Amino acid sequence: MAKSKARQATVTKSNFDGAAGKFARSIYSTPKGKVRLAVLQRDLAELRNGAPLRILDIGAGMGQMALWFAEAGHQVTLCDISADMLAEAKINARERQLEQQLEFIHSDLFALPPTAPFDLILCHAVIEWVEQQAAFVAKLGEFLKPQGHLSLMAYNAKSKLFHNLVAGNFDHVASGMKRRSRQRLSPQWPVDLQALQQTLVDNEFCQLKRSGVRVFSDYVRDREQAAANEQQLIELELSYADDQELCAIARYVHYVCQRR
Repeated sequence: MAKSKARQATVTKSNFDGAAGKFARSIYSTPKGKVRLAVLQRDLAELRNGAPLRILDIGAGMGQMALWFAEAGHQVTLCDISADMLAEAKINARERQLEQQLEFIHSDLFALPPTAPFDLILCHAVIEWVEQQAAFVAKLGEFLKPQGHLSLMAYNAKSKLFHNLVAGNFDHVASGMKRRSRQRLSPQWPVDLQALQQTLVDNEFCQLKRSGVRVFSDYVRDREQAAANEQQLIELELSYADDQELCAIARYVHYVCQRR
């Protein structure tokens, strides 16, 4: 039976309790969510297909990536501050009969107790909800073995700027693009990629791969056409994900790193 623990969370990341259904509709069931999974799974396929790993998934959400690894025989600890998200992940785990390979922890990263280090840490679309980003990366390193791998996907601040410029939201740009309170799914602290890359270096992470996630699809004008040609869109996104120049405007950027 799956193990479950609850710990008080430090307030560093938005809590999406009550928003699980909205996430499913707005992200996971749409081309944008499918592109995200396609790029992440392509980038991590070699690790998934290798020797069994002990994995920590920070901000695991509904467990898409955690369950994908568990299906290949890995042991995964899912950690999230949203009880609703973890509840959905548990349902998904039961449906796939993967409970024996999973542990669920209701906690913030900073509240996790010391434990044996992990072989791989997954941290996707989390850091942009954290104000203390350098401290967050350092904390991730504390839970990773030497030579272990980190899969970190970050919301690109330049993409947010470019998106608002091409949309003609000039007043919003001029005002500093402060988050509108009604946009609960809009990240609070979009990531400066240059600063993040320096933080990774400072914490002894060696970059092995960098991929753009949604390098162009967020800018497609005809949404109906994009939805009608979803598979072609995903294939094109995969073909351009490695273009380092397009990474500059990708909505997210995925880093695969190894700790020295």
